This record gives sequence, structure tokens and C-alpha cells, in this order.
Amino acid sequence: MPAYPHQELGPPDNVAPDNVAVIAITVASAVSIFGVPSCGRLCDRLGRRPLITAGGLAIAVFAGPFWLLAGTKATPLIVMAVILGFAGMLNSMIFGPAGSFFSELLPAEVRCTGLDLARETTAVLFSGTAPFIATLLCTRVAEAQGCSSRVARQDRKTGPECERPESPLPGAGCRARALAAVR
Repeated sequence: MPAYPHQELGPPDNVAPDNVAVIAITVASAVSIFGVPSCGRLCDRLGRRPLITAGGLAIAVFAGPFWLLAGTKATPLIVMAVILGFAGMLNSMIFGPAGSFFSELLPAEVRCTGLDLARETTAVLFSGTAPFIATLLCTRVAEAQGCSSRVARQDRKTGPECERPESPLPGAGCRARALAAVR
């Protein structure tokens, strides 16, 4: 998120400052100071699983509106999107009850080993392979669309160098450059 506004929305044109993401994450972290204990208390009344499930569903539903708000270039809307998504849903509703939820999953004799084994195994399997999966997905999208958006933006500035008359897809000549850009 910190690089998104500057790279995707362009340099600040008196609409959003260059460090709007840092401001948003800082404010959202300050809100989380109160949100996490509040959701921890709420999970004692409602239960751990319902609150974590509601937080996960809220994040899934809020994903589209989050990027719509982030794309406005308006600092207050970007900050509000990060506060709602990061502080309100992710940190508070999921991390608030997570400690007690995980500690109740296993008996005390194996709790540390069991949680560490699960956490580290998933980190290796999913976090370790995420860059490879992202590269594969970018490559497939670049092949399907003919050009990556970054290459297409560069071509708009320099002219239609990658258009090939023999190709049925517009921008299909960018394939090699698009693949090189995602590797």
C-alpha cells in the first residue's frame, strides 16, 4: 500500500500528498490501539469464531470499495479506506480474538509446538510461494491481454511501437516486453 498511491495514481498534484499511505497506516494503527482490545472484549461475549468469520467476510466485501476509495486521490478518503479496512476489520476483528482462539485450539502440553509448526509451515508454503504465483498470474494475464498495463502506459507515451498489423489482438507485440517486465 505505501507505494500504490505514488506509482499507480501518479505524483501528487495537490490532491494527495506523496506520503498519504504512511499517514493512513499511522492513523489506522492508532485507531487499532482501541479497536483490538474492544474486539477482544466483544469476542468474550459473541465467541471467537463468529467474530473472526465476520472480520474475514467484511474484508472480502470491503475489498472493492477499498480500491475505489484508494483510487480517488483524496487524502481523507484514502485514510478512511485504510482505517476501515486495516484498523476496523483486519486488525481489530481478526487479531483481537486471534490470541485466545489459537490458544484454545490445542492442549497446554503441545500448544507452543503445535502453533509454531502450523504458523511456520503455512508461512513456507504460502508466503514463500506467493511471489512465484504472482509472477505466474501476471505472465498469464499479460499473455491473455497482449500487454501489461505498465508497458501499455509506456507505449502511450512513446507511440504504438508494439502494435503488429498481423496480430488480431491490439498490443500483442508487447508480449515479450510484458513478460520481461513481470520477471
